[in-house]
Amino acid sequence: MKDGVYTLENLLTYEKTFASKHRVSFTGLYSIQEDHSHNTSVSKDSIDEDFVQFYNLGQASTSSNTRAVVNGSETSWALISYMARLNYVYDDKYMITLTGRIDGSSRLAEGNKWHQYPAVSLGWNISNESFMKDIGFISSLKLRAGWGETSNQSINPYASLGNVSPSNGLNTTASGSQGPGGSIRYNYGPTRIVTGYNITSLPNPDLDWEYTRVTNIGLDFGVLKNRITGSLELYKAHTYKILYGLTLPATSGITSQYTTNIGEMENKGVELTLSTVNLRLKNGFTWTTDFNVFFNRNKLLKLNDGFDKNIGNQLFVGQPLTAIYDYQNWASGK
Repeated sequence: MKDGVYTLENLLTYEKTFASKHRVSFTGLYSIQEDHSHNTSVSKDSIDEDFVQFYNLGQASTSSNTRAVVNGSETSWALISYMARLNYVYDDKYMITLTGRIDGSSRLAEGNKWHQYPAVSLGWNISNESFMKDIGFISSLKLRAGWGETSNQSINPYASLGNVSPSNGLNTTASGSQGPGGSIRYNYGPTRIVTGYNITSLPNPDLDWEYTRVTNIGLDFGVLKNRITGSLELYKAHTYKILYGLTLPATSGITSQYTTNIGEMENKGVELTLSTVNLRLKNGFTWTTDFNVFFNRNKLLKLNDGFDKNIGNQLFVGQPLTAIYDYQNWASGK
């Protein structure tokens, strides 16, 4: 088995302060990541002497499976990214960040491999305003808001292409005979014999990125010389072209899931984080406490096939993706 993985990232940064109040920074990114692995295996039964080991698999007792079984696999994928980010801060009070990113993934279908998305965020450092100087117990106070888009391509590398495998002997027909390893061999022409194959997963030539547009508002704070710090976050995320593995009906003849973009969903919620320094001694002993609580509501908004439910895959418009469908016993009321 061989594996090869590399990641190459190039960063370009620039920072400059003008007239002591205008601070500008720029970050440019080029990144490439590639992963390749392949393996080969050989197995043989009825090896009757220990010294044979794997050196000569042909030197083995004759059995119902006289040939060695050879298997192997290969997986490759790559991701290329470009990113540009511009930050501007005025007088350590007002901040704006603009970001643009482009990703290209080999996992998606032809024509859908590239996706570009923007982001913008604003910040107001309230604690640096002159009217906050007389409020001594507030150490820091910052209000921020942002909108942006992120993407997801976490699927199997060949999900858009489909897969086949040699017939396993369970589908033997009158025109086929079983060969070594349980594969099915067919007559092809007057003198040629070929191995049959089954479709194990369907191709999807339209497989696209899943992407999410997020809007959030947050408040960061610190009191009593930052002995107590925390943040309050409200967010709403709208996900488009959800990547999902659908289980197909048994009549399709395909046992594996079909990876596709099924529709849209929404997540919205609130998160509160608190950190306290309860004790800090001169000898270095410190006692701190962290507290986090969040509430999230998830809802499926739309299915691309136009239906409002897919019972076989537990998908119901207007319900969470984790919804469980079951029958109701009307006699018992349960």
